[in-house]
Amino acid sequence: MGGDDALYPIAVLIDELKNDDVQVRLNAVGQLRSIGVALGPERTREELIPYLSEDLDEDDEVLLHFAEQLGNMVDLVGGAREAHCLLEPLESLAAIEDNGVREKAAESIKKVAEAITDGSLNKHLLPMAIRLAENEWLTTKATFSLIVPVCYKRVGSADRKKLMEHYGTMCKHDTPMVRRAAVSAMSEMCLCAEQSVLVDDLLPLLDYLSEDDQDSVRLLSVQTIGAVMEKVSADVRTSKLLPIVRRTASDSSWRVRYMVADEICNLSKGVDIGVVIKDLLPAYVGLLKDNEAEVRTAAANRIDSVGELVGKDAAVRAILPVLKDESLTQDSSQHVRAALAGALMGLPKVFEEDITVEVLVPIFVSLLKDEFSDVRLNIISRLDKLSGVIGPDMLANALLPAILELAEDKKWRVRKAMIEHMPLLAKQLKREIFDNQLGDLSLSWLGDCVYAIREAATENLKAITEILGAKWAKSKIVPHIQTLHIHENYLLRMTTLFTINVIAPVVGEKIVQEDLLEIALSSARDSVPNIRFNASKTLGKLIPFLPNSVVQGDVKRCLETLKNDADRDVQFFAKQSLDLL
Repeated sequence: MGGDDALYPIAVLIDELKNDDVQVRLNAVGQLRSIGVALGPERTREELIPYLSEDLDEDDEVLLHFAEQLGNMVDLVGGAREAHCLLEPLESLAAIEDNGVREKAAESIKKVAEAITDGSLNKHLLPMAIRLAENEWLTTKATFSLIVPVCYKRVGSADRKKLMEHYGTMCKHDTPMVRRAAVSAMSEMCLCAEQSVLVDDLLPLLDYLSEDDQDSVRLLSVQTIGAVMEKVSADVRTSKLLPIVRRTASDSSWRVRYMVADEICNLSKGVDIGVVIKDLLPAYVGLLKDNEAEVRTAAANRIDSVGELVGKDAAVRAILPVLKDESLTQDSSQHVRAALAGALMGLPKVFEEDITVEVLVPIFVSLLKDEFSDVRLNIISRLDKLSGVIGPDMLANALLPAILELAEDKKWRVRKAMIEHMPLLAKQLKREIFDNQLGDLSLSWLGDCVYAIREAATENLKAITEILGAKWAKSKIVPHIQTLHIHENYLLRMTTLFTINVIAPVVGEKIVQEDLLEIALSSARDSVPNIRFNASKTLGKLIPFLPNSVVQGDVKRCLETLKNDADRDVQFFAKQSLDLL
């Protein structure tokens, strides 16, 4: 085949980039690497890249994929020495109106910047970055801020000063979009800048942005503080960063306060514990009592982490009173209560047993009675954090009413979540308590009207058997499925086979041979074809747990009969199982 013929598919793909159908163009963009491989580095640089740069697509989705592909083509254009050729189309994409396209273009520029040689950096990347900063378009100014950290890391001191001047201009630009981009890059800038530049230049800019008139800018400044808190000295943390934290914790915008609540542990990194207790803990308690439910939710999510951070004494003085006055446990927002229920279970390791029993357990019991199912599930799913503090009897008395109610919840997803927590309960509760109260409940889910529940129930029984042992399975599971496999509802008879498939590996060969095999053989004679072909599959799965004499006897005879069944599906699965013999 001639060279032109070999490149014919490439020509077709290039034509597809101009097709009127957006999906065709998307598929073509996805093939750019294939085109590059076929063309080779030289033709990719000299023909493909200029072609792609000539006339950019008008569809943002196509441009997004195009920007992503360019960042992955460094090896296809000749590696680090030639990677700068990718900057031309990426510079055009950096000016696109769509934010997603610009961000993807910035990511690809960063990849190219990390790869190119020092010579290409100074000759191509740095001038491009300056052009983006000095361009009158707001979009390019925003993109400049996103790529400035990777440029700053690789250039010399003179160029760093120039980049910092442009970056400072972006931080104080009149347009919120540009300032948002600038503050979103602040964390990276702080991490790559010299200590003197960080303290003298970047932190004043951060302080300025933290008082921006746009809350979308202020909340991003909070994230930056959390990222750089450990990078600066204790004096700088105290004098420059903590005042910003205190100010943002009482910001007029709930979104900013939400961010402070969510980042409270990061904001405390490296800070002397005495300062945390004196300055940040009161601010955090204020966020627990915030007027906005979203802020209280974020703060409640961190209550265990904050308690562990400040220690028992400070937590008793500051956090315990908030819990005692029931403002959170009786919060009007179900999301606040759910967040509290999840995080509260980490507090017993902070408080001693007497406080846990006196204060926390009543709160747990109260939350277990909550009308919102997620609140109750969050308590139950974290029982392992509580069982070491209070005894199993108290645990059972507190839990059982809520467990029984959740087990019968109208929402099947709630019932499924409850099933997934049963093995944890089997570990935490006394054996007799579990047997008497929850054993039959675990079995009853095999008869649920929802297939997903029945399927989860089989896995649940396997997990419980691994905890309580094969004797428990023999006394509880086997009698139940022996009854279930003759139920008038064929779906429940089929569930019996699914249960056998799942529990066979954990109950031991004796129970498989004495109990489970007979159920499978009996099911092979069922009047419903679906039961018979599932019985064929089950017999195949039981083979590894049966002695060879039984396999060559009862099992083989049964499968031979099923191989001649009137139903084709039964025949097929019977043959599959026979092949295992």
